[in-house]
Amino acid sequence: MSYCREPVPDLLKRFVEMRFKLVGENGSIQTNDEGLLSQLGGRHQELFRGFEIRIVREAEARWMSAPTRVVCSSTCCILLSESNLVMVDRVRRQTFAFLSADTDASELMDHLLPVSLNHDHGHLPR
Repeated sequence: MSYCREPVPDLLKRFVEMRFKLVGENGSIQTNDEGLLSQLGGRHQELFRGFEIRIVREAEARWMSAPTRVVCSSTCCILLSESNLVMVDRVRRQTFAFLSADTDASELMDHLLPVSLNHDHGHLPR
């Protein structure tokens, strides 16, 4: 039996270092992408609302045109597209996002985070 000497890739990005952080009165944003934080400017305060937000920039993922799906309940919300994933835990007040290399800060601020943080689950069909 032979063993592979190559390291196994962390495909789930469990061990991504979040070296860049913004802290506000009501929450924080952590990311592995310094450029993303600089693109946010002062707009990050409007996102916090008591949430801890962690954003992993996925360098290998590229944007693909696909319908965005939102699955939502009173306790969580998941926004999924071909190249981005945003998960919100409303009970723990935590948000995790995995963004493609092609997703810029304005897309994150104007669409992805507001839809997932503010999605009204009360209007979903039962």
